[in-house]
Amino acid sequence: MKRFLGTGIGIGALALIIGLMLAGCGGGGGGALPHVPNSLGRTCVAPGTAVRNSTRAAASLISPYAGYWTGTFSAGDTLSGTITLAISNDGSTFSGSVSGTNSSCGPVSISFSGTVSNGVLTFTSFSGSDGCGAISGSMSGSIYSASSPYISMRGSLSHTSQGPLPANASAYPRQGTIQCIQINTDAAISPQTASVTYPATQSFFITVYDDGCNPMPAWTTVSWSVDSAIGSITGSGVFTPVSSSGAVQGYVYATFQGHTDKVLVTVNGDTTAPTISDTVPSNGAATVAADGPTFKVIFSESMDSAVNLNDSATLSASGFGIALQRNDTGGTISINSSNALAYGVFSWMTTTNTNDTLAFTLKSSAVLEAAGLKTLKAGRTYNITSWTAPSNVTDASGNALSTTGVSATGSFTASADTTAPQVSSLWPSNGATNVASDQPQFRVYFNESMDHTVNLNNSATLSASAFSITLQKASTGASLTIDASNALAYGSFIWMSTTYDNDTLAYVLKSNSVLTGLGLKVLEPGTLYNITARTVPANLKDQAGNALNATTNIPTTGSFTTQGGGGMLVGRL
Repeated sequence: MKRFLGTGIGIGALALIIGLMLAGCGGGGGGALPHVPNSLGRTCVAPGTAVRNSTRAAASLISPYAGYWTGTFSAGDTLSGTITLAISNDGSTFSGSVSGTNSSCGPVSISFSGTVSNGVLTFTSFSGSDGCGAISGSMSGSIYSASSPYISMRGSLSHTSQGPLPANASAYPRQGTIQCIQINTDAAISPQTASVTYPATQSFFITVYDDGCNPMPAWTTVSWSVDSAIGSITGSGVFTPVSSSGAVQGYVYATFQGHTDKVLVTVNGDTTAPTISDTVPSNGAATVAADGPTFKVIFSESMDSAVNLNDSATLSASGFGIALQRNDTGGTISINSSNALAYGVFSWMTTTNTNDTLAFTLKSSAVLEAAGLKTLKAGRTYNITSWTAPSNVTDASGNALSTTGVSATGSFTASADTTAPQVSSLWPSNGATNVASDQPQFRVYFNESMDHTVNLNNSATLSASAFSITLQKASTGASLTIDASNALAYGSFIWMSTTYDNDTLAYVLKSNSVLTGLGLKVLEPGTLYNITARTVPANLKDQAGNALNATTNIPTTGSFTTQGGGGMLVGRL
Protein backbone atom coordinates (compact mmCIF):
# COMPACT_ATOMS: atom_id res chain seq x y z
CA MET A 1 0.00 0.00 0.00
CA LYS A 2 1.27 3.46 -0.83
CA ARG A 3 1.49 6.01 1.92
CA PHE A 4 1.44 9.77 1.74
CA LEU A 5 4.59 11.09 3.41
CA GLY A 6 6.03 14.55 3.66
CA THR A 7 5.62 17.96 5.13
CA GLY A 8 2.00 18.93 5.57
CA ILE A 9 -0.91 19.40 7.92
CA GLY A 10 -4.37 17.81 8.01
CA ILE A 11 -7.74 19.16 9.10
CA GLY A 12 -8.39 18.24 12.71
CA ALA A 13 -7.64 19.04 16.31
CA LEU A 14 -3.89 18.94 16.92
CA ALA A 15 -1.92 20.45 19.77
CA LEU A 16 1.69 19.43 19.37
CA ILE A 17 4.42 20.91 21.53
CA ILE A 18 7.77 19.53 20.43
CA GLY A 19 10.36 19.60 23.20
CA LEU A 20 13.29 20.30 20.90
CA MET A 21 14.71 23.65 19.87
CA LEU A 22 15.03 24.10 16.10
CA ALA A 23 16.56 27.22 14.63
CA GLY A 24 16.58 28.73 11.15
CA CYS A 25 12.85 28.09 10.52
CA GLY A 26 12.74 28.57 6.74
CA GLY A 27 16.12 30.23 6.84
CA GLY A 28 14.88 33.79 6.94
CA GLY A 29 15.42 33.96 3.19
CA GLY A 30 12.70 31.44 2.35
CA GLY A 31 14.79 28.27 1.97
CA ALA A 32 12.76 25.04 2.43
CA LEU A 33 13.53 22.43 5.04
CA PRO A 34 14.34 18.92 3.82
CA HIS A 35 11.45 16.44 3.40
CA VAL A 36 11.74 13.76 6.05
CA PRO A 37 9.55 11.21 7.80
CA ASN A 38 7.61 12.74 10.69
CA SER A 39 9.85 14.57 13.10
CA LEU A 40 9.98 11.70 15.56
CA GLY A 41 11.31 9.41 12.85
CA ARG A 42 8.25 7.15 12.85
CA THR A 43 6.30 5.52 10.03
CA CYS A 44 2.63 5.63 10.95
CA VAL A 45 1.19 3.46 8.18
CA ALA A 46 2.05 0.07 6.75
CA PRO A 47 5.31 0.08 4.76
CA GLY A 48 5.02 0.52 1.02
CA THR A 49 6.25 2.68 -1.78
CA ALA A 50 6.85 6.06 -0.20
CA VAL A 51 5.23 9.01 -1.90
CA ARG A 52 7.02 12.23 -1.02
CA ASN A 53 4.54 15.03 -1.07
CA SER A 54 6.31 18.29 -1.92
CA THR A 55 3.24 20.49 -2.18
CA ARG A 56 -0.10 20.74 -0.44
CA ALA A 57 -3.37 22.29 -1.54
CA ALA A 58 -4.42 25.50 0.13
CA ALA A 59 -7.50 23.84 1.62
CA SER A 60 -5.44 21.30 3.59
CA LEU A 61 -5.26 23.19 6.86
CA ILE A 62 -4.98 22.39 10.53
CA SER A 63 -6.73 23.71 13.59
CA PRO A 64 -4.75 24.32 15.69
CA TYR A 65 -1.17 24.14 14.45
CA ALA A 66 1.63 24.13 16.99
CA GLY A 67 5.32 24.38 16.13
CA TYR A 68 8.45 26.36 16.84
CA TRP A 69 9.42 29.94 16.31
CA THR A 70 12.74 31.60 16.57
CA GLY A 71 13.81 35.21 16.30
CA THR A 72 16.38 37.82 17.14
CA PHE A 73 16.54 41.42 18.12
CA SER A 74 19.24 43.60 16.69
CA ALA A 75 20.67 44.09 20.16
CA GLY A 76 21.82 40.48 20.10
CA ASP A 77 19.27 38.71 22.29
CA THR A 78 17.45 35.63 20.92
CA LEU A 79 13.78 34.63 20.96
CA SER A 80 12.51 31.05 21.11
CA GLY A 81 9.43 29.07 22.12
CA THR A 82 6.19 27.80 20.62
CA ILE A 83 3.67 29.29 18.20
CA THR A 84 0.03 28.15 17.95
CA LEU A 85 -2.07 28.81 14.83
CA ALA A 86 -5.82 28.04 14.60
CA ILE A 87 -7.37 27.89 11.12
CA SER A 88 -10.78 26.36 10.37
CA ASN A 89 -10.49 26.26 6.57
CA ASP A 90 -9.20 28.08 3.56
CA GLY A 91 -11.12 31.27 2.93
CA SER A 92 -11.70 31.86 6.65
CA THR A 93 -10.08 33.70 9.52
CA PHE A 94 -7.18 32.56 11.66
CA SER A 95 -5.75 33.49 15.04
CA GLY A 96 -2.76 32.45 17.06
CA SER A 97 -0.28 33.22 19.76
CA VAL A 98 3.41 33.10 20.54
CA SER A 99 4.79 32.14 23.91
CA GLY A 100 8.45 31.80 24.80
CA THR A 101 11.50 33.59 26.10
CA ASN A 102 13.60 36.58 25.12
CA SER A 103 17.15 35.78 26.25
CA SER A 104 17.57 39.34 27.48
CA CYS A 105 14.07 40.43 28.44
CA GLY A 106 12.39 37.33 29.82
CA PRO A 107 8.95 35.85 28.98
CA VAL A 108 7.38 36.78 25.63
CA SER A 109 3.66 36.78 24.81
CA ILE A 110 2.32 37.78 21.37
CA SER A 111 -1.13 37.40 19.80
CA PHE A 112 -2.16 37.81 16.18
CA SER A 113 -5.10 37.28 13.80
CA GLY A 114 -6.00 37.62 10.12
CA THR A 115 -7.53 35.92 7.13
CA VAL A 116 -6.40 33.11 4.82
CA SER A 117 -7.27 32.88 1.14
CA ASN A 118 -5.77 30.43 -1.35
CA GLY A 119 -3.22 29.54 1.28
CA VAL A 120 -1.95 33.13 1.76
CA LEU A 121 -1.99 34.45 5.32
CA THR A 122 -2.90 38.12 5.68
CA PHE A 123 -2.28 39.46 9.18
CA THR A 124 -4.66 42.14 10.41
CA SER A 125 -3.30 42.37 13.97
CA PHE A 126 -0.01 41.53 15.66
CA SER A 127 0.98 42.74 19.15
CA GLY A 128 2.47 41.60 22.45
CA SER A 129 5.09 42.27 25.05
CA ASP A 130 8.14 40.95 26.87
CA GLY A 131 10.11 42.13 29.86
CA CYS A 132 11.57 45.00 27.85
CA GLY A 133 8.26 46.51 26.78
CA ALA A 134 5.48 46.35 24.24
CA ILE A 135 6.10 44.61 20.93
CA SER A 136 4.49 45.40 17.57
CA GLY A 137 5.21 43.96 14.20
CA SER A 138 4.09 42.94 10.76
CA MET A 139 3.90 39.38 9.44
CA SER A 140 3.25 37.55 6.21
CA GLY A 141 2.86 33.87 5.56
CA SER A 142 1.61 31.03 3.39
CA ILE A 143 0.38 27.47 3.74
CA TYR A 144 1.67 24.71 1.53
CA SER A 145 2.84 26.88 -1.33
CA ALA A 146 4.88 25.34 -4.11
CA SER A 147 8.03 27.08 -2.90
CA SER A 148 7.37 26.51 0.78
CA PRO A 149 5.69 23.13 1.45
CA TYR A 150 4.87 23.86 5.07
CA ILE A 151 3.43 26.68 7.11
CA SER A 152 5.74 29.64 6.58
CA MET A 153 5.48 32.80 8.69
CA ARG A 154 8.08 35.56 8.69
CA GLY A 155 8.02 39.09 9.91
CA SER A 156 9.64 41.97 11.73
CA LEU A 157 9.42 42.96 15.40
CA SER A 158 9.97 46.21 17.20
CA HIS A 159 9.87 47.29 20.84
CA THR A 160 7.53 50.23 20.82
CA SER A 161 7.75 51.12 24.52
CA GLN A 162 10.73 51.21 26.82
CA GLY A 163 11.33 48.90 29.72
CA PRO A 164 14.54 47.95 31.50
CA LEU A 165 17.27 48.14 28.90
CA PRO A 166 19.32 44.94 28.67
CA ALA A 167 23.04 45.32 29.22
CA ASN A 168 23.78 44.20 25.69
CA ALA A 169 21.34 46.67 24.15
CA SER A 170 22.49 50.14 23.29
CA ALA A 171 19.21 51.88 22.52
CA TYR A 172 15.52 51.70 21.63
CA PRO A 173 13.71 50.93 19.42
CA ARG A 174 15.05 47.39 19.24
CA GLN A 175 14.13 45.58 16.04
CA GLY A 176 14.26 41.94 15.09
CA THR A 177 12.74 39.07 13.10
CA ILE A 178 10.46 36.09 13.75
CA GLN A 179 10.06 32.83 11.83
CA CYS A 180 8.31 29.44 12.21
CA ILE A 181 8.74 25.83 11.00
CA GLN A 182 6.66 22.88 9.90
CA ILE A 183 5.39 19.59 11.24
CA ASN A 184 5.10 16.41 9.15
CA THR A 185 2.24 13.98 8.49
CA ASP A 186 1.56 10.54 7.07
CA ALA A 187 -1.80 9.57 5.46
CA ALA A 188 -3.50 6.43 4.12
CA ILE A 189 -6.95 5.05 3.22
CA SER A 190 -8.94 3.52 6.06
CA PRO A 191 -9.93 0.75 6.30
CA GLN A 192 -6.87 -0.76 4.59
CA THR A 193 -8.87 -3.78 3.32
CA ALA A 194 -12.60 -4.40 3.02
CA SER A 195 -15.01 -7.27 2.36
CA VAL A 196 -18.50 -6.11 1.35
CA THR A 197 -21.63 -8.11 0.63
CA TYR A 198 -24.28 -6.61 -1.66
CA PRO A 199 -26.39 -4.55 -0.96
CA ALA A 200 -24.45 -3.24 2.07
CA THR A 201 -22.21 -0.20 1.59
CA GLN A 202 -18.75 0.62 2.93
CA SER A 203 -17.40 4.05 3.87
CA PHE A 204 -13.75 4.83 3.19
CA PHE A 205 -11.80 7.84 4.41
CA ILE A 206 -8.29 9.16 4.64
CA THR A 207 -6.60 8.79 8.04
CA VAL A 208 -3.92 11.37 8.73
CA TYR A 209 -1.26 10.84 11.40
CA ASP A 210 0.64 13.62 13.16
CA ASP A 211 4.27 13.62 14.27
CA GLY A 212 3.39 11.36 17.17
CA CYS A 213 1.51 8.90 14.92
CA ASN A 214 -1.76 10.02 16.48
CA PRO A 215 -4.69 9.67 14.02
CA MET A 216 -6.48 12.86 13.09
CA PRO A 217 -9.92 13.29 11.42
CA ALA A 218 -10.27 12.53 7.72
CA TRP A 219 -9.05 14.96 5.09
CA THR A 220 -11.72 16.42 2.88
CA THR A 221 -9.66 17.21 -0.22
CA VAL A 222 -9.75 13.66 -1.60
CA SER A 223 -10.82 12.40 -5.04
CA TRP A 224 -12.32 8.88 -4.86
CA SER A 225 -12.54 6.32 -7.67
CA VAL A 226 -13.07 2.57 -7.97
CA ASP A 227 -12.67 -0.29 -10.42
CA SER A 228 -16.05 -0.31 -12.16
CA ALA A 229 -16.21 -4.11 -12.06
CA ILE A 230 -16.79 -4.06 -8.31
CA GLY A 231 -19.10 -1.10 -7.84
CA SER A 232 -19.28 2.67 -7.53
CA ILE A 233 -18.14 5.25 -5.00
CA THR A 234 -19.38 8.72 -4.09
CA GLY A 235 -17.32 11.85 -3.72
CA SER A 236 -17.46 11.38 0.03
CA GLY A 237 -16.01 7.85 -0.11
CA VAL A 238 -19.17 5.71 0.23
CA PHE A 239 -18.72 2.51 -1.79
CA THR A 240 -21.70 0.60 -3.22
CA PRO A 241 -20.88 -2.90 -4.51
CA VAL A 242 -22.24 -4.53 -7.64
CA SER A 243 -24.62 -7.42 -7.36
CA SER A 244 -22.94 -10.58 -8.62
CA SER A 245 -23.44 -14.32 -8.26
CA GLY A 246 -19.79 -14.87 -7.24
CA ALA A 247 -17.05 -12.98 -5.42
CA VAL A 248 -15.16 -10.27 -7.33
CA GLN A 249 -12.17 -8.17 -6.32
CA GLY A 250 -10.92 -4.73 -7.25
CA TYR A 251 -9.48 -1.55 -5.84
CA VAL A 252 -10.80 1.63 -4.29
CA TYR A 253 -8.50 4.59 -4.98
CA ALA A 254 -7.96 7.88 -3.17
CA THR A 255 -6.10 10.62 -5.00
CA PHE A 256 -4.67 13.16 -2.60
CA GLN A 257 -2.55 16.09 -3.75
CA GLY A 258 -1.75 14.26 -7.00
CA HIS A 259 -0.71 11.01 -5.29
CA THR A 260 -2.88 7.89 -5.20
CA ASP A 261 -3.35 5.26 -2.52
CA LYS A 262 -5.45 2.13 -3.06
CA VAL A 263 -7.01 -0.66 -1.01
CA LEU A 264 -8.16 -4.09 -2.11
CA VAL A 265 -11.91 -4.68 -1.83
CA THR A 266 -13.64 -8.04 -2.03
CA VAL A 267 -17.30 -8.02 -3.08
CA ASN A 268 -18.91 -11.22 -1.88
CA GLY A 269 -21.35 -13.04 -4.17
CA ASP A 270 -25.05 -12.37 -3.63
CA THR A 271 -26.88 -15.62 -2.84
CA THR A 272 -29.79 -14.09 -0.93
CA ALA A 273 -33.22 -14.47 -2.52
CA PRO A 274 -35.14 -11.21 -2.95
CA THR A 275 -38.37 -10.78 -1.04
CA ILE A 276 -41.52 -8.70 -1.45
CA SER A 277 -41.25 -5.71 0.87
CA ASP A 278 -44.40 -3.74 -0.01
CA THR A 279 -47.29 -3.35 -2.44
CA VAL A 280 -49.21 -0.45 -3.94
CA PRO A 281 -52.02 0.36 -3.45
CA SER A 282 -51.72 -0.10 0.28
CA ASN A 283 -54.63 -1.40 2.32
CA GLY A 284 -57.18 1.40 2.77
CA ALA A 285 -55.77 3.67 0.06
CA ALA A 286 -58.40 6.23 -0.93
CA THR A 287 -56.79 8.03 -3.88
CA VAL A 288 -56.24 5.26 -6.43
CA ALA A 289 -56.97 6.41 -9.98
CA ALA A 290 -60.08 4.85 -11.46
CA ASP A 291 -58.75 5.41 -14.97
CA GLY A 292 -55.37 3.75 -15.62
CA PRO A 293 -54.46 2.69 -12.05
CA THR A 294 -51.06 1.13 -11.30
CA PHE A 295 -50.48 -1.93 -9.12
CA LYS A 296 -46.92 -2.25 -7.80
CA VAL A 297 -44.90 -4.98 -6.14
CA ILE A 298 -41.84 -3.53 -4.39
CA PHE A 299 -38.92 -5.90 -3.78
CA SER A 300 -36.19 -5.85 -1.16
CA GLU A 301 -33.42 -5.14 -3.68
CA SER A 302 -32.69 -4.27 -7.30
CA MET A 303 -34.19 -6.75 -9.74
CA ASP A 304 -33.22 -7.93 -13.21
CA SER A 305 -35.11 -5.49 -15.43
CA ALA A 306 -34.28 -7.64 -18.49
CA VAL A 307 -37.15 -9.93 -17.43
CA ASN A 308 -39.83 -8.56 -19.78
CA LEU A 309 -43.34 -9.53 -18.80
CA ASN A 310 -44.74 -7.71 -21.81
CA ASP A 311 -43.40 -10.65 -23.78
CA SER A 312 -46.25 -13.14 -24.00
CA ALA A 313 -44.03 -16.21 -23.53
CA THR A 314 -42.38 -14.71 -20.43
CA LEU A 315 -45.76 -13.70 -19.05
CA SER A 316 -47.27 -17.13 -19.69
CA ALA A 317 -44.52 -18.72 -17.59
CA SER A 318 -44.85 -16.21 -14.75
CA GLY A 319 -47.99 -17.28 -12.90
CA PHE A 320 -48.89 -13.60 -12.42
CA GLY A 321 -52.38 -12.82 -11.22
CA ILE A 322 -54.46 -10.24 -9.37
CA ALA A 323 -58.18 -10.45 -8.53
CA LEU A 324 -60.35 -7.45 -7.60
CA GLN A 325 -63.86 -7.55 -6.17
CA ARG A 326 -66.17 -4.56 -6.03
CA ASN A 327 -67.30 -4.15 -2.45
CA ASP A 328 -70.90 -3.04 -3.07
CA THR A 329 -71.90 -5.42 -5.88
CA GLY A 330 -69.49 -8.35 -5.55
CA GLY A 331 -68.51 -7.99 -9.20
CA THR A 332 -64.97 -9.18 -9.94
CA ILE A 333 -62.10 -8.43 -12.28
CA SER A 334 -59.59 -11.27 -12.63
CA ILE A 335 -56.33 -10.45 -14.41
CA ASN A 336 -53.77 -13.20 -15.02
CA SER A 337 -51.12 -14.29 -17.49
CA SER A 338 -53.79 -15.15 -20.07
CA ASN A 339 -55.34 -11.66 -20.29
CA ALA A 340 -52.91 -9.25 -18.58
CA LEU A 341 -51.57 -7.77 -21.82
CA ALA A 342 -55.12 -6.97 -22.92
CA TYR A 343 -55.71 -5.16 -19.64
CA GLY A 344 -52.43 -3.30 -19.23
CA VAL A 345 -48.65 -3.10 -19.43
CA PHE A 346 -45.74 -4.05 -17.14
CA SER A 347 -42.80 -1.78 -16.35
CA TRP A 348 -39.81 -1.68 -14.01
CA MET A 349 -39.57 1.31 -11.70
CA THR A 350 -37.33 2.54 -8.89
CA THR A 351 -38.66 3.09 -5.38
CA THR A 352 -35.63 2.67 -3.08
CA ASN A 353 -33.11 0.68 -5.14
CA THR A 354 -32.72 0.75 -8.94
CA ASN A 355 -35.42 -1.34 -10.66
CA ASP A 356 -36.77 -2.68 -7.36
CA THR A 357 -40.43 -2.24 -8.33
CA LEU A 358 -42.57 -4.12 -10.85
CA ALA A 359 -45.58 -2.08 -11.94
CA PHE A 360 -48.68 -3.23 -13.81
CA THR A 361 -50.68 -0.30 -15.20
CA LEU A 362 -54.19 -0.75 -16.57
CA LYS A 363 -55.00 0.80 -19.92
CA SER A 364 -57.39 3.74 -19.99
CA SER A 365 -61.01 3.01 -19.21
CA ALA A 366 -61.95 4.06 -22.74
CA VAL A 367 -59.59 1.50 -24.28
CA LEU A 368 -60.78 -1.26 -21.96
CA GLU A 369 -64.44 -0.48 -22.59
CA ALA A 370 -63.86 -0.45 -26.34
CA ALA A 371 -62.35 -3.93 -25.98
CA GLY A 372 -65.31 -5.14 -23.92
CA LEU A 373 -63.24 -5.41 -20.73
CA LYS A 374 -64.19 -4.38 -17.21
CA THR A 375 -63.02 -1.11 -15.67
CA LEU A 376 -62.92 0.48 -12.23
CA LYS A 377 -65.62 2.93 -11.27
CA ALA A 378 -64.72 6.15 -9.51
CA GLY A 379 -65.82 6.42 -5.90
CA ARG A 380 -66.21 2.64 -5.42
CA THR A 381 -64.24 0.43 -3.02
CA TYR A 382 -62.50 -2.70 -4.29
CA ASN A 383 -61.11 -5.65 -2.36
CA ILE A 384 -57.89 -7.31 -3.53
CA THR A 385 -58.84 -10.94 -2.98
CA SER A 386 -55.63 -12.46 -4.34
CA TRP A 387 -52.30 -11.27 -5.73
CA THR A 388 -49.47 -13.43 -7.08
CA ALA A 389 -46.15 -11.92 -8.14
CA PRO A 390 -44.45 -13.36 -11.25
CA SER A 391 -42.38 -16.41 -10.30
CA ASN A 392 -39.79 -15.86 -13.03
CA VAL A 393 -38.45 -12.49 -11.85
CA THR A 394 -34.98 -12.53 -10.27
CA ASP A 395 -32.68 -10.09 -8.57
CA ALA A 396 -29.70 -8.60 -10.39
CA SER A 397 -27.59 -11.61 -9.34
CA GLY A 398 -30.08 -14.14 -10.71
CA ASN A 399 -31.61 -15.19 -7.38
CA ALA A 400 -35.29 -16.15 -7.67
CA LEU A 401 -37.99 -14.84 -5.35
CA SER A 402 -38.24 -16.66 -2.02
CA THR A 403 -42.04 -16.56 -2.36
CA THR A 404 -44.44 -15.22 -4.97
CA GLY A 405 -47.47 -14.86 -2.74
CA VAL A 406 -48.34 -11.28 -1.91
CA SER A 407 -49.60 -11.42 1.64
CA ALA A 408 -50.74 -7.81 1.69
CA THR A 409 -54.30 -8.05 0.41
CA GLY A 410 -56.85 -5.47 1.41
CA SER A 411 -59.03 -2.83 -0.13
CA PHE A 412 -58.77 0.53 -1.87
CA THR A 413 -61.11 3.19 -3.18
CA ALA A 414 -60.97 4.40 -6.76
CA SER A 415 -60.89 8.18 -6.66
CA ALA A 416 -62.73 10.44 -9.05
CA ASP A 417 -60.82 12.18 -11.83
CA THR A 418 -60.85 15.91 -10.99
CA THR A 419 -58.04 17.02 -13.32
CA ALA A 420 -59.03 19.30 -16.18
CA PRO A 421 -57.96 18.13 -19.64
CA GLN A 422 -55.56 20.33 -21.60
CA VAL A 423 -54.66 20.99 -25.21
CA SER A 424 -51.39 19.20 -26.00
CA SER A 425 -50.90 20.45 -29.60
CA LEU A 426 -52.62 21.84 -32.69
CA TRP A 427 -52.67 21.17 -36.43
CA PRO A 428 -51.57 22.76 -38.65
CA SER A 429 -48.58 23.44 -36.43
CA ASN A 430 -46.79 26.74 -36.85
CA GLY A 431 -44.73 26.59 -40.05
CA ALA A 432 -46.43 23.47 -41.40
CA THR A 433 -46.17 22.89 -45.16
CA ASN A 434 -48.14 20.75 -47.63
CA VAL A 435 -51.41 21.43 -45.82
CA ALA A 436 -54.32 20.38 -48.00
CA SER A 437 -56.06 23.28 -49.73
CA ASP A 438 -59.12 21.16 -50.46
CA GLN A 439 -60.92 19.85 -47.37
CA PRO A 440 -58.14 20.85 -44.93
CA GLN A 441 -58.42 19.76 -41.30
CA PHE A 442 -57.84 21.98 -38.27
CA ARG A 443 -57.19 19.68 -35.31
CA VAL A 444 -56.92 20.08 -31.56
CA TYR A 445 -55.08 17.28 -29.68
CA PHE A 446 -55.87 16.75 -25.99
CA ASN A 447 -53.82 15.03 -23.27
CA GLU A 448 -56.50 12.42 -22.51
CA SER A 449 -59.66 10.84 -23.84
CA MET A 450 -62.47 13.35 -24.22
CA ASP A 451 -66.25 13.08 -24.01
CA HIS A 452 -67.11 12.49 -27.66
CA THR A 453 -70.81 12.92 -26.97
CA VAL A 454 -70.19 16.69 -27.02
CA ASN A 455 -71.46 17.28 -30.57
CA LEU A 456 -70.37 20.57 -32.08
CA ASN A 457 -72.34 19.80 -35.24
CA ASN A 458 -75.37 20.65 -33.13
CA SER A 459 -76.00 24.36 -33.64
CA ALA A 460 -76.93 25.01 -30.00
CA THR A 461 -73.78 23.24 -28.73
CA LEU A 462 -71.68 25.11 -31.30
CA SER A 463 -73.20 28.47 -30.36
CA ALA A 464 -72.20 27.89 -26.74
CA SER A 465 -68.64 26.89 -27.63
CA ALA A 466 -67.09 30.24 -28.63
CA PHE A 467 -65.19 28.35 -31.37
CA SER A 468 -63.44 30.51 -33.96
CA ILE A 469 -60.42 30.63 -36.27
CA THR A 470 -59.26 33.52 -38.48
CA LEU A 471 -57.13 32.86 -41.57
CA GLN A 472 -55.25 35.59 -43.44
CA LYS A 473 -53.58 35.28 -46.85
CA ALA A 474 -50.06 36.53 -46.20
CA SER A 475 -49.54 38.09 -49.66
CA THR A 476 -52.74 40.18 -49.73
CA GLY A 477 -53.97 40.48 -46.15
CA ALA A 478 -57.38 39.13 -47.15
CA SER A 479 -58.90 37.22 -44.23
CA LEU A 480 -61.64 34.74 -43.37
CA THR A 481 -63.11 34.18 -39.91
CA ILE A 482 -64.95 30.94 -39.21
CA ASP A 483 -66.92 30.90 -35.97
CA ALA A 484 -70.15 29.60 -34.46
CA SER A 485 -72.16 31.71 -36.88
CA ASN A 486 -70.84 30.09 -40.08
CA ALA A 487 -68.79 27.02 -39.07
CA LEU A 488 -71.47 24.50 -40.09
CA ALA A 489 -71.76 26.17 -43.51
CA TYR A 490 -67.99 25.87 -44.06
CA GLY A 491 -67.44 22.40 -42.61
CA SER A 492 -68.10 19.91 -39.81
CA PHE A 493 -66.54 18.58 -36.57
CA ILE A 494 -65.42 15.00 -35.98
CA TRP A 495 -63.81 13.19 -33.02
CA MET A 496 -60.69 11.17 -33.78
CA SER A 497 -58.22 9.01 -31.84
CA THR A 498 -54.50 9.82 -31.92
CA THR A 499 -52.88 8.66 -28.67
CA TYR A 500 -56.01 7.92 -26.65
CA ASP A 501 -59.55 7.19 -27.70
CA ASN A 502 -61.35 10.36 -28.81
CA ASP A 503 -58.45 12.62 -27.81
CA THR A 504 -58.58 14.71 -31.01
CA LEU A 505 -61.22 17.15 -32.28
CA ALA A 506 -60.98 17.95 -35.99
CA TYR A 507 -62.79 20.70 -37.91
CA VAL A 508 -62.86 19.74 -41.63
CA LEU A 509 -63.72 22.21 -44.38
CA LYS A 510 -66.07 21.05 -47.08
CA SER A 511 -64.67 20.41 -50.56
CA ASN A 512 -63.75 23.43 -52.62
CA SER A 513 -66.39 22.57 -55.17
CA VAL A 514 -69.11 22.60 -52.53
CA LEU A 515 -67.86 25.83 -50.97
CA THR A 516 -67.55 27.50 -54.37
CA GLY A 517 -71.10 26.41 -55.20
CA LEU A 518 -72.26 28.06 -51.98
CA GLY A 519 -70.39 31.24 -52.86
CA LEU A 520 -67.98 30.77 -49.95
CA LYS A 521 -64.25 31.34 -49.83
CA VAL A 522 -61.72 28.53 -50.28
CA LEU A 523 -57.96 28.15 -49.69
CA GLU A 524 -55.59 28.57 -52.61
CA PRO A 525 -52.93 25.91 -53.38
CA GLY A 526 -49.25 26.71 -52.70
CA THR A 527 -50.08 29.73 -50.55
CA LEU A 528 -48.88 30.98 -47.17
CA TYR A 529 -51.64 31.68 -44.67
CA ASN A 530 -51.43 33.24 -41.21
CA ILE A 531 -53.65 32.14 -38.35
CA THR A 532 -54.25 35.50 -36.71
CA ALA A 533 -56.72 34.33 -34.05
CA ARG A 534 -57.96 30.99 -32.71
CA THR A 535 -60.32 29.91 -29.94
CA VAL A 536 -60.76 26.28 -28.94
CA PRO A 537 -64.34 25.26 -28.03
CA ALA A 538 -64.79 26.02 -24.35
CA ASN A 539 -67.60 23.51 -23.68
CA LEU A 540 -65.50 20.39 -24.16
CA LYS A 541 -64.83 17.98 -21.25
CA ASP A 542 -63.04 14.74 -20.52
CA GLN A 543 -64.76 11.43 -19.85
CA ALA A 544 -64.99 12.23 -16.14
CA GLY A 545 -66.85 15.46 -16.92
CA ASN A 546 -63.96 17.83 -16.15
CA ALA A 547 -64.19 20.99 -18.25
CA LEU A 548 -61.36 21.81 -20.62
CA ASN A 549 -58.64 24.13 -19.42
CA ALA A 550 -59.04 26.31 -22.49
CA THR A 551 -56.18 28.72 -21.72
CA THR A 552 -53.13 26.41 -21.50
CA ASN A 553 -50.94 25.39 -24.48
CA ILE A 554 -53.14 27.19 -27.00
CA PRO A 555 -51.12 29.44 -29.33
CA THR A 556 -53.48 31.97 -30.87
CA THR A 557 -51.35 32.66 -33.94
CA GLY A 558 -49.17 30.83 -36.44
CA SER A 559 -48.80 30.16 -40.15
CA PHE A 560 -48.93 27.31 -42.67
CA THR A 561 -48.52 26.76 -46.41
CA THR A 562 -50.95 24.82 -48.55
CA GLN A 563 -49.68 22.16 -50.92
CA GLY A 564 -49.65 22.35 -54.71
CA GLY A 565 -50.16 25.36 -56.89
CA GLY A 566 -51.72 26.44 -60.10
CA GLY A 567 -55.30 27.04 -61.09
CA MET A 568 -57.62 29.92 -60.35
CA LEU A 569 -60.36 29.25 -57.85
CA VAL A 570 -63.55 31.25 -57.73
CA GLY A 571 -64.01 32.90 -54.34
CA ARG A 572 -60.53 31.97 -53.24
CA LEU A 573 -59.11 33.54 -50.08
